[in-house]
Amino acid sequence: MERLRRVRELEPALWRILPEAGVSTRDVQRLARENGLLFAPDPGASEQSQIGGNVATNAGGPHALKYGVTGAWVAGLEAVLAPGELVDVGGWGGKDVAGYDIKSLLVGSEGTLGLITAVRLRLLPAPERAIPLVVFLRTRADGCAAIADVFASGQQPSVLDFLDGEALAICSAGYPSAEERTSDARGQARAACRTRPASR
Repeated sequence: MERLRRVRELEPALWRILPEAGVSTRDVQRLARENGLLFAPDPGASEQSQIGGNVATNAGGPHALKYGVTGAWVAGLEAVLAPGELVDVGGWGGKDVAGYDIKSLLVGSEGTLGLITAVRLRLLPAPERAIPLVVFLRTRADGCAAIADVFASGQQPSVLDFLDGEALAICSAGYPSAEERTSDARGQARAACRTRPASR
């Protein structure tokens, strides 16, 4: 898919883009953002993940909570089937319900039914603003109750993560403590002073 890196169409006024399968997720997100639009699916490593692979695996990501997985954004696609036949399925039409839904069959098929070469993606107007919010609560039960309260209020967050104390403790083991960071910074400063040539 390395050669399939073109964006064949970008129509901001119609909220749509047609990238080839090798275009990175990050590039699709950037093009959308530069035009006041949003492509929300955000699987990990967006600079490496490619649109064709995201569609083939129906990849998700944190924003799937509000916006759905990649398949929800696919209007149509181009694929090569086993005998070598190039097919174009789906389309830009909002009500494209005639015949079998081959597009949805190929989304998530992981290349077993065909190799995706290009994808018609829907875009949305970008939100006016995003408000990050971090909440600390004493117990897991309080955390779960807070999540339930958010959904019961009718609010629909675009991303919602929950970490309890044990999970934070496990994650923090991979990061240096404040004392280790301070000690390391002092050591680097001393080493820099030792290697600096004396001024005349």
